[in-house]
Amino acid sequence: MTKTGTQNRPYTADRLMVRAVFRIPGQHETVMDFNWNNREDVRQFAGISDEVIRSGGSTVLESRQP
Repeated sequence: MTKTGTQNRPYTADRLMVRAVFRIPGQHETVMDFNWNNREDVRQFAGISDEVIRSGGSTVLESRQP
């Protein structure tokens, strides 16, 4: 396991947008945008991603321009 050092990183006012693609086999994929510098957005992403992965799916992240 690699430590990223981002678990307790400070959240700035800058927008750092990411697009998440959630895929569950046999179902449609869901695409959502999140501000990675917004703690609530990160929590929402983590909850959705956890549910998708536990269902046998996958999550893909890509960076987005604000």
